[in-house]
Amino acid sequence: MVWLIVASILPVGSKPQRKAATGFREWLKDDGYLMLQFSVYARACVTFARQETHIDRVKKNLPPEGSVRAIFV
Repeated sequence: MVWLIVASILPVGSKPQRKAATGFREWLKDDGYLMLQFSVYARACVTFARQETHIDRVKKNLPPEGSVRAIFV
């Protein structure tokens, strides 16, 4: 088993940017991620196939701006 950790730095200077950042954080929580810090979320992955599935899901839900990194531990 490994943990998938997703860390993000998202711009929040304008209303659309705030909406995108909030939407991404809410999506992470709804998808089963646990909030470790405001911009750091983690999820347990049992198999390699699950890891790939969750990385693909994160990629599909990325906001248009900012930086998002995923790390397997």
